[in-house]
Amino acid sequence: MEYRQELFENLRRVGCKLQEFIHLNGTSMGMEVYPLIFLRILDNLLSRKAIDMRKFYEKENQHLPAKELEDGLKAISELPFYNISGYTLSDITKDGNTAFKLLNYIEGFNDEVRQIFALFDINHSISVLNSKNILKGALNIILSFNIGNESITGDEYRLIIEYFTEQLTLTMGKEFGEMSTPHDISELMAAILTSPYYRSLARRRYASSASIYDPTCGTAGTLYAVKDALTSQFSSRDVMVYGQDINPRNAAVAKILSLLTVGTTDNIQLGDTLTADKFEGRKFDYVVANFPFNMAITHDQDLFSFDPKYSIASSKNGNVYFVQNILDHMNETGKACFVAPMSSLTAGDFGSGENSLRRYIIENDLLDCVVALPSKMFPSTNISTCLWVLSKQKRVSNRKGRVFLIDARDMFSTDSAKRNILTNGAINKIVSLYQNYSNTKISKRVYNSDLGELLLSVNQPQRDYDGEIIFKDGEKVANKDKQITEVAPLSVDANHYFEERILPNVDEESWINFSGTRIGYKIRFNDFFKKDQEEISSSQALDALDKSRKRVNTLNQNLVECQNNLKDIQHVEGKEIRLKFVSTIQSGTQVSPQNFIIDGGAYLLWVSTIENGKINFQKCKQITEETMIKKKCVILQEGDIVISTTGTVGKVVVIPKSDKPIVMGKGLVRVQLLDNNIDSKSLVST
Repeated sequence: MEYRQELFENLRRVGCKLQEFIHLNGTSMGMEVYPLIFLRILDNLLSRKAIDMRKFYEKENQHLPAKELEDGLKAISELPFYNISGYTLSDITKDGNTAFKLLNYIEGFNDEVRQIFALFDINHSISVLNSKNILKGALNIILSFNIGNESITGDEYRLIIEYFTEQLTLTMGKEFGEMSTPHDISELMAAILTSPYYRSLARRRYASSASIYDPTCGTAGTLYAVKDALTSQFSSRDVMVYGQDINPRNAAVAKILSLLTVGTTDNIQLGDTLTADKFEGRKFDYVVANFPFNMAITHDQDLFSFDPKYSIASSKNGNVYFVQNILDHMNETGKACFVAPMSSLTAGDFGSGENSLRRYIIENDLLDCVVALPSKMFPSTNISTCLWVLSKQKRVSNRKGRVFLIDARDMFSTDSAKRNILTNGAINKIVSLYQNYSNTKISKRVYNSDLGELLLSVNQPQRDYDGEIIFKDGEKVANKDKQITEVAPLSVDANHYFEERILPNVDEESWINFSGTRIGYKIRFNDFFKKDQEEISSSQALDALDKSRKRVNTLNQNLVECQNNLKDIQHVEGKEIRLKFVSTIQSGTQVSPQNFIIDGGAYLLWVSTIENGKINFQKCKQITEETMIKKKCVILQEGDIVISTTGTVGKVVVIPKSDKPIVMGKGLVRVQLLDNNIDSKSLVST
């Protein structure tokens, strides 16, 4: 929806003034100015009735019961809130005592509004601004914002709040970026949840009302995006939103938005959703969420109360518990859409919390669709993300037993802040793909079983010195030192797979240990969306091979001459030498375990994470970007050759493309080719 032109121009001017003010007085002032924006919104609506409300209060305060007095004041304001101070913000900036009058003004609001501004800790903000002698200047900037006297919609209120929040995010960075979901992502989530596929079913079941819930609602932008989408399609429908957030400022913004659009704040709650779910036991038609990614769980998991039917293994990753909360709140025909890191599609070994959660969702036919989003869509993180769409309606539709995958990773434009965004055209294309439910280059229908994996546990027999199999109680004794596991597609026959793929490579008397065999699910997006390979002729291939061999021979000679240099630098962090202007060699950096986190900004490559010439990213520890910079880590590039300098077995790997930076740990050296015409993979294989 577009702003009215006048309103948009006013927003832009005030936003620029706020940015200049913050740059001049320090970025931390943005957080102190923020609650004043909401004071201005309420003041703009109440200012024409300020004197009337004060006169009524002075006349009736001693005569009317509290409830009748409050109803009378709301009748005068024609709003679900009021102020009895007799001030407007404009009055407060006149003469002196600005801070004193502003505090009195806030005290004049009804209890519900005062509690909201207490969540902002507005008294502290006023004190900080006043101590720096910039309170009046901040108020004058805020006063230049004029909504106008015409009635505006809830969607416009939401856009006003999102606009100011985004402007301050550009100025302050991550601290503000964590307050709300980007507008384009909220719009996409709303469009998918309310698309015609769902609408046809929703009409039959929810003719008069609908409910939407967000367990980590932030500033409630996504809640109201879904609400607006529903009300625009079903004008007679009563749509109510419910949300909870652990951050007081987020809850304050969400409560003001709720007050302005639905006239109450009880539907927005403050608190930790995982340990103190304020909506426990409630079921909703729609659930949306953008929970904190990969939050480390450090407190007692017994505090969580989830339906035991999930049988989900415990986990230290908060994603597992937030998704269970979402499942708990879906009603019998409920739908859900939430943002999660791409790692949520594959993280966790067989039997882990992450894997068993995916298993529950997929085997109960709840996973409707996954949309892989472009990178760099959030101001606070560069983690690759995706949308999970869950539905209890797909089991009675043509989508039963299947999952729809959409690869939208390349559908982005870049805004002025260099954030990747989804334009309206991109959103419409994604929703169209979702509705059409067809196989294309960027969308695939897959069966639930196609996402499953079988961890086959294979026992090999214990044999005596004569090579005879050892038996106990009539059963073969397994050789514990030779037990192996292998991952097979869930759709194959386990016995046939064992006989065809495993048995030829092990003891012929081996057998499957079905008690140790496990089922898991991983959604490996790249397996379904492989890039087309450029076709070349056989003569071109032979010519390229001949040139590569000549280059490899030359480079091999140089590498042999530099073996002593490798020994010299293996214990010196960051030292770099050149190999006859063909390549550079650089050693890795020591990073201590206290710097490791669950999901950071970079992978840390160690000797043990190199397996069979490839990187096992599941074993890689992760560190923050701040640690990467502080430790001056060597950032590896795609195509770099990494060689181990410790251990009894030499290891080598060519760095592949990755969803986040890869840095090199101690015991490794990087060979970085200076000649772009040399293929590092051909070099290593030679």
